[in-house]
Amino acid sequence: MLKKRGFTLIELLVVIAIIAILVGLLLPAVQSAREAARRLQCKNNLKQWGLALYHYEGTFSCFCPLSGGTESGSPDHNFGRLSGRAMLLPYLELDPIWQHISNQSVTQGGDPTAGLHDVAVSGELSVFTCPSSSVPQKILGTATNLGLNGNTAGSTNSDFHAHASYAFNVGDMIVGLPNDGGPLPIDGAPGTATAPSMRNRGPFAWRACIRANEVQDGLSNTVFMAERDLGHPSNPKDALGRVATMLLVAGTPPNAANGCRANCSQGYFTGTGLPGLPGERWASGFLYYSGVTLINPPNSCSCAASSPVSGAVGAPAIITPSSRHTGGVHCLMGDGTVRFVNENINSSTLSTVTNTQGDANQVPDATTFLINYPTRQSPYGIWGSISTINGGESNGDF
Repeated sequence: MLKKRGFTLIELLVVIAIIAILVGLLLPAVQSAREAARRLQCKNNLKQWGLALYHYEGTFSCFCPLSGGTESGSPDHNFGRLSGRAMLLPYLELDPIWQHISNQSVTQGGDPTAGLHDVAVSGELSVFTCPSSSVPQKILGTATNLGLNGNTAGSTNSDFHAHASYAFNVGDMIVGLPNDGGPLPIDGAPGTATAPSMRNRGPFAWRACIRANEVQDGLSNTVFMAERDLGHPSNPKDALGRVATMLLVAGTPPNAANGCRANCSQGYFTGTGLPGLPGERWASGFLYYSGVTLINPPNSCSCAASSPVSGAVGAPAIITPSSRHTGGVHCLMGDGTVRFVNENINSSTLSTVTNTQGDANQVPDATTFLINYPTRQSPYGIWGSISTINGGESNGDF
């Protein structure tokens, strides 16, 4: 009678080695497929934002502002600091959250330093976040919340600050936000506490809305929104989604941009980062939280003199689009299409902007941080040119 023969130890080790090699070959393909799916979901999220913008425009005959209030006739409601993202909630099938914001008589969500009531959001809002980003821990509230999505009304320190990966393009200007004031005239001085609005070179600005026909450079050539990474949860030196400390952010271009870029090397800060991540307050209309500037190329350094959570309400900043997608970022164009922009796109800052190149007011004002040259070509190459609404550039395929 023949004995049954089993595997020898060598044969077993050979089989295990073959399986390990196959797993090693398949794992990158699986990871690549998963990232492709996440990247597609991110693109679809931005398309949803594009649809929401056009639904808003169809209702109000203009696009939403970067930041504003919620009551006509009371421009300072919500301190004028409620993000345009909140205003698009009804068009993102999130109307219950908007109703809590618009129907309450208290300030909500728009000001991280006010210490007033905020909208409590349990978990994250899926259309707000890119699935390729690791979501950091939510920051806790410091005031009584209104109760929504499972939160108890009247409770304190609820984790209501949902994250947001997608932000509005303010253009190629280094801008901050004015301090809040009282009821304002229609034409106050821009960049001051008495300003009713602020115009930027890009489509979105504080308390200011634009119409589609104001985008003279063409809707298909102008970025409306872009993604911005949420920040590495455990590595404060990782530049994606974080902001470096830079005191002289409001310098003359391109000096400020070049100075900002020097704060990063190989995707990491060479100095220190600011407390507070730009993606951590979904409802705040500060540029730091709701805007991006197309100055430094995608996935490069962001810089600010201080963060709003540190009390610097109007601090100027360079907030750069960024993502965990390999090689670039998704951008929503004004015509509703989503394009993937390569991180190596031309963003030249070779020549200093001077008054001899056009408008005598084009040099940034040291007080208001504005670059008042609305029709001049961008000093930041093709990247800057697709950020403006009236720069006069002719952009082909980028």
